[in-house]
Amino acid sequence: MLKNLDVPLRDGGYRNQFSFSLDYIIEHIKNLMHSQVEYVEIGYRKGSFKPMDNVGQTALCSNDYIQLLHKAVPDAKLVIIAHPHNINQSDIRELKNFGVILYTTLFQ
Repeated sequence: MLKNLDVPLRDGGYRNQFSFSLDYIIEHIKNLMHSQVEYVEIGYRKGSFKPMDNVGQTALCSNDYIQLLHKAVPDAKLVIIAHPHNINQSDIRELKNFGVILYTTLFQ
């Protein structure tokens, strides 16, 4: 079975410093669910490979951000991506507790 994963909140973030409004993000997730896109990547956990200044919430995926999205769209299958040097085991446990169902890792 083919699974769809939507990634504009991360990849598109390089065009706007990851500065999407929260209203836009929530509406984006709802529209994707309505379109039957199964997984929605909501951004990087604790930054991209090389740190960037003045970035929005999809560049960092703070606990508050993840919880807010999970509360706003509880049925969404939220996904984050992370570079191993930016996270630790407690991050992975937190992600699960906050409703993230898939975590992808990038290796350079």
